Amino acid sequence: MKKKIIVTGGSGFIGSNLIPKLASKYRLVTLGRAIGCDLLRPITNAKVFENVDVVVHLASLTNVGYSIANPAEVMTGNLAMCINLLEAVRLAKQRPLFVLASS
Repeated sequence: MKKKIIVTGGSGFIGSNLIPKLASKYRLVTLGRAIGCDLLRPITNAKVFENVDVVVHLASLTNVGYSIANPAEVMTGNLAMCINLLEAVRLAKQRPLFVLASS
């Protein structure tokens, strides 16, 4: 059986290049705004994390101008996304490899 990988930020620069490379080898689940999942809020459907092998967290608040003008808000939001993902993994009682990346 193919390993299950969850990818956040799939529509960003790294994610849009990574997903096509993983798609033929792994079962991919993408999380983010494109599918109606707001990572800034607690993830209530922990079932998506069942039997997951890897979480690749690429999502972030990325508007450069806004982040320069509001650094604390952007940092708080990005941290909240990471915490929400880790908490969902914990609630699903999983221990996947957790990869964080940024460009």
